[in-house]
Amino acid sequence: LWLAVLAMAGGLTLLRFSLCGIIELLPEEAYYWTYSKHPALGYFDHPPMVAWVIALGTTLFGDTPLGVRFATILLWLATAGFLFLTGRMWFGRRVALMATLLYTLLPIYVGTGLLVTPDAPLLFFWMATLYLISKALHTGRAGYWLVAGVAFGGALLSKYYTLLLAPSLLWFLLLSPKYRHWLRRPQPWLALPIALAVFSPVIIWNAQHSWASFLFQST
Repeated sequence: LWLAVLAMAGGLTLLRFSLCGIIELLPEEAYYWTYSKHPALGYFDHPPMVAWVIALGTTLFGDTPLGVRFATILLWLATAGFLFLTGRMWFGRRVALMATLLYTLLPIYVGTGLLVTPDAPLLFFWMATLYLISKALHTGRAGYWLVAGVAFGGALLSKYYTLLLAPSLLWFLLLSPKYRHWLRRPQPWLALPIALAVFSPVIIWNAQHSWASFLFQST
């Protein structure tokens, strides 16, 4: 399994880098690239993380397909790493390897590793949040909750669907006798204002633009 996972992850990464010089940007990718050329705290249809991710790559490699896609490729690899670590914590090494292998094989995730959309940073910060919360639950170290709040804020800056993670986690804790005691401790609740602080650029942008993005996405 190790060899299969490494072969798929490494092979796909090399393939993506090679395809960057062949496949032109899709219209959607070019659209998000224009975000990065007009820095803002938010945009009409998405939070700003996708623009920041593109700006990082184009700073290193210029306004090229590789520059636009570079950070997305790295985020895909990092997401696979967090998936493996989280799966190993809960279900053991073999299940974690199987999950990571499936991640490298499923077409939707193969696509998010090359084509630039808000989903690549969303997946990365979502998995980082789950990993950090899992570390808090398994080690009993409350500080992981606060760092998870930062990661959760990063996911909110990527895509608004991240909001679903909060009630899902609350439901999990309520139904878990082993971990329910965390609801009586301050750290999980402090993670929420930390996430909102990280997300605050989007709130500020919406307040300055008649809540346009929130209204658009909520309908």
